[in-house]
Amino acid sequence: MTEEQILNYLDQCHFPRLDNGYYYHADQELRIYRSRKKWAIVMQVIQYNNHCLDINGFSTIVYKYGSDIEPEKSLTNNSFFHLAEDGNAETFLKENDIFDSYLNPVANYCKINQTSIPIEHDRAKYFEKGIKLESDKKIKPWEVLRYLTPKFSDNFWVGRGQLEIDSDLKEVIKFSEWEHPDNIDTVLSDMNSFKEIARCLANNLAFDRNRIE
Repeated sequence: MTEEQILNYLDQCHFPRLDNGYYYHADQELRIYRSRKKWAIVMQVIQYNNHCLDINGFSTIVYKYGSDIEPEKSLTNNSFFHLAEDGNAETFLKENDIFDSYLNPVANYCKINQTSIPIEHDRAKYFEKGIKLESDKKIKPWEVLRYLTPKFSDNFWVGRGQLEIDSDLKEVIKFSEWEHPDNIDTVLSDMNSFKEIARCLANNLAFDRNRIE
């Protein structure tokens, strides 16, 4: 595929907004795979689904693009992964009168991908990390998730086996940051980062982080 063909293809795919009214953003990762004739881009986003009141709101959403992936398959019902579960107690308690929840004071840890992860209750630690707490007394689920990342992000990423990436493709680079405007009018070909990715894929060039991040 030429650079123009790759960009035209990407513009037909699902474009992820990293932060929106339904999902509160915590972290992101982008990996690129390729062989001599094929390529794939996998973007994973860790977000909290505010339509959930329990730990199932912790979500890893996977967007897949590639020479063998149809645009409509870049995001499907199978793209949503919920890898977290309660530990010693329910992680979040529901408010009585409103659709909301907050961190359970007796929850000491949760499990992410079968690994026990400690839960922080000290509000000062959140402020130290730059997380502004909405409530004076309670800690919200998305604030907990943002505290856990990026330290424990590796526990949230979906493994290659579950991603169903062609075994002939080799991972060539991984990014945690790239240019990504967050608005509904943007398409992937508007982003300098993806223009550079398309150029490198089309011409079999090495990727330059400075031109993408």
